[in-house]
Amino acid sequence: RHCRVDHPRIAEAARAIADAATDLGIPPFDERTGEGLLRAVWLKTDGTHVLATLVVRVDDPRLSELVRAVRSVDAFALAIARPNSNDLRGEDLRMLRGRPELVSELAGERLAVGPLGFLQPNPAIAARAYLDLVSGADGSRARGTLALDLYAGAGVTTRLLRRSFDEVIPCESYPESARALGVEPTTAERFLRAFLARDPRRVPELVVANPPRAGLGEQVCSLLLDLAPPSIAMMSCHPATLSRDVERLSANGRY
Repeated sequence: RHCRVDHPRIAEAARAIADAATDLGIPPFDERTGEGLLRAVWLKTDGTHVLATLVVRVDDPRLSELVRAVRSVDAFALAIARPNSNDLRGEDLRMLRGRPELVSELAGERLAVGPLGFLQPNPAIAARAYLDLVSGADGSRARGTLALDLYAGAGVTTRLLRRSFDEVIPCESYPESARALGVEPTTAERFLRAFLARDPRRVPELVVANPPRAGLGEQVCSLLLDLAPPSIAMMSCHPATLSRDVERLSANGRY
């Protein structure tokens, strides 16, 4: 509650789902004991419609009651959480109500995202951030022969880069998002190792990275230093890991 980043439609949906779950006696999952039912609620919006994925320990009739009670959410999906895992994607996905994807426009690019695809929680703010990410310090669009897009997510930055680069190679670990990009899901570390092994002399003019809260980490930073692109543009959702990544990348004085 009171998050200043989430889109208002997401905040409204989160409140409605939490209130309905409380009224129906649906117990939240307890990470310490492994008991409870509702482990996570994954919310996405195109600015108008909301798609919610309920990630649960087991299926339960009360979940259908929750879906009927919350009319402010346009579509609901259900996924069973993997045992001993904090992976939001879960297993045995099925739709409970509504369309299985959001189709929207972000930074002038049309995209469709399903219940297990990644989408930033505030489309308007994300569009501004993505445009900054693919632009130089003076605000002009970055250009060149080759760009790598690490943690490409829904593919908006990949599409933006393709407007001004001859070749753009995306990397994404989420299977649903990777399929939409036409690539095999893989981690940034494995992707960079394979790229360097294929042709260590081939250097992209730009590497764009939008890592999760854990940041790039030591191994990815080390591989980027080995690759030595002229420019790295990074978007972060955690100041502490961003600080560590910047310190690692700037240690040799190149960046």
